[in-house]
Amino acid sequence: MPREAWIEFVRVVAAFLVVLLHCAAPWLWQYGKVPGRDWMGANAVDSFTRACVPLFFMITGHLLVRRPVALGDYFRRRVSRIVIPWIAWSAFYLLWSAFYKGEPTTLGTAVRSFLSGKVYYHLWFFYALAGLYLLVPVLSWFLDRDGRERAKYFVACWFVAASLLPLAARALGQGTAVDEKVALSLAMFSGYSGYLVLGFLLGRLETGPGLRLGAAAVFAACVGLLAVSTSLFTSRAGFYSPNLSGYLSPVVVVASVALFCLLRETGMRLTAGGGTPWLEPAVARASAASLGIYLVHPVFIDLLRDGRLGGALQGFARDSALTIPALSLLVFALSWGVAEILLRVPYLRRTI
Repeated sequence: MPREAWIEFVRVVAAFLVVLLHCAAPWLWQYGKVPGRDWMGANAVDSFTRACVPLFFMITGHLLVRRPVALGDYFRRRVSRIVIPWIAWSAFYLLWSAFYKGEPTTLGTAVRSFLSGKVYYHLWFFYALAGLYLLVPVLSWFLDRDGRERAKYFVACWFVAASLLPLAARALGQGTAVDEKVALSLAMFSGYSGYLVLGFLLGRLETGPGLRLGAAAVFAACVGLLAVSTSLFTSRAGFYSPNLSGYLSPVVVVASVALFCLLRETGMRLTAGGGTPWLEPAVARASAASLGIYLVHPVFIDLLRDGRLGGALQGFARDSALTIPALSLLVFALSWGVAEILLRVPYLRRTI
């Protein structure tokens, strides 16, 4: 498969957005305890980042949902890619919780935490990705012929089932279970599977300045809608209430599509080897370290929050709209540094 530099650019941006999202969280969850202006700054940053995880899923779809492959070869590659990091970092964060945070941990609680996906807040990604990996061979077969038309059909069904129906269920009454409020059952199209097919579709779109401008406008509108709606819901509830900010929210789905298109176009231009010959190698290097950055960054957020690296997050409550991006750059750089070290150690490199 030929190398596509733009997909590396999208991956690096997605990794930074995840760091940005998690750095904004301490302000968001302290609604009413931090100045309103600073909470609104964190809300704006958070709204800007909500497409981060869908971007990773769409990258997976673009790279893997292609022509059918031999199942044995496919699963050997995927198992080596996900199982070792999954187990290694679950063990690391169980130890981190026990020894750094002082949380009581036994072998039984560790096993239950791993099986329930509650080891650490960012490791849920492995559980979602494992399920998507199981689906990829089926989607590759389904989209092998007349792929675009079938992909559009699948995405339309998925958007209704995974995004619109849950929103309708919440609007019609208390509780979030779709089958309690809406009779139509489309459970077979639930979860994040639609993002795989969106990656398959969007990676093959025709390029052009019109697409870039349109995608930028749609993404900006979605970010504004997320920020305003989160502010209104939170003000009404009296606590942080991100009702439309979930990764399957209709607004986030549309924002993710727009941002993927925008980054694809931008990445193609930036990595074309024009006036910035250093950029493509730098992006490729950061892309290779992106999983490591994702896995390591909560450690530095914890250390910064607790003042172990010269300052506590709670002390940065003022000017959050500036402080959060600055902290995110610091956390990203430190995590990238650790990831680069791990990539150079023969056995540890397999964990990222």
